[in-house]
Amino acid sequence: MRHSRKGSAVVTVGVVFSRVAGVFAMVLLGFIANRVGWLPSESGKYLSKIVINIAAPCAVLHSMSAQEMRGDAFSLVIEIISVSFAMFLFSALCALPIVALLRVRKEDRGVYRSFVIFSNNGFMGFPVVLAVFGSTGLFYIILSNMAAILLQYTLCIALIKRDAAALSRSKPRKESVKNRLKAVFDVPLDAALVSLAIFLLRIPVHEGLQDIFSSVGAMMAPLSMIIIGIQLAQSKIRDALLNPRLVVISVVRLALMPFLMFLILEFINIDSLVRCVIILSFAMPCAALPVVFAQEYGANAKLAAEGAFLSTLFSMACLPIACILLTLHVL
Repeated sequence: MRHSRKGSAVVTVGVVFSRVAGVFAMVLLGFIANRVGWLPSESGKYLSKIVINIAAPCAVLHSMSAQEMRGDAFSLVIEIISVSFAMFLFSALCALPIVALLRVRKEDRGVYRSFVIFSNNGFMGFPVVLAVFGSTGLFYIILSNMAAILLQYTLCIALIKRDAAALSRSKPRKESVKNRLKAVFDVPLDAALVSLAIFLLRIPVHEGLQDIFSSVGAMMAPLSMIIIGIQLAQSKIRDALLNPRLVVISVVRLALMPFLMFLILEFINIDSLVRCVIILSFAMPCAALPVVFAQEYGANAKLAAEGAFLSTLFSMACLPIACILLTLHVL
């Protein structure tokens, strides 16, 4: 019996490794396509719109509507969102001493703190979790990402605005509540909320519509990885590697934060797959949204882009290891 379980684990690890390798092979395709001129740099922003506004919402709708409703479904949803929210707040607390130890300039502290707190769940988390843990894993990370979106459009913007104010030596620009809410409720979150309503209210979805959601949502993983490949092809590796603080923060993002999440979540009584999905979501590279926010509000967008790039580059080696370790943990 023991031998059978060991053999099963080896087979599972082999499957996980091949799936993760396949995901990162798509990154290589995007990198090569950009370098040879098949996908010019500006194509990245158009592909991003397809992923964010079309493919990802369809993947979310398919994943949520395909889940079977259980008796404890509502409590499960609340549990995942609340635990994820608590873990992000814990990350925010961790960011304070980590950034202080790095002796970062005042005008860059918000960007560095956002590196520690937020991970790239949209472009990397969704496709990697889908590849490793299937549609149930995707369902869990969608719920976890709701907490991330809320904090990114509130806490992250506040941090970036503080950087911009320090850089220009002026007071942070205020936004109306209406504009802030408009930013938060974007297409992916709207799709997640609609999907959640379909799931909780047991609203039937026509089989033909399910097929459309499945087919269009299947574009999310390859397009997301190709976009990352295009971004890597445009970035200057030398500039990022010569910044020792970015190297350290990338290690913090990819290794320290998921390890801390693992230690904490081991003491919380939650489903093992939920635990692994949340930990894996924190093992993703630095989020891309801080780059957009830094550009929008006048903070150090170059630094934000270099951090996202370097951590994404390092994740090519770190993420397969994390996926395999977490898969073994679920068995």
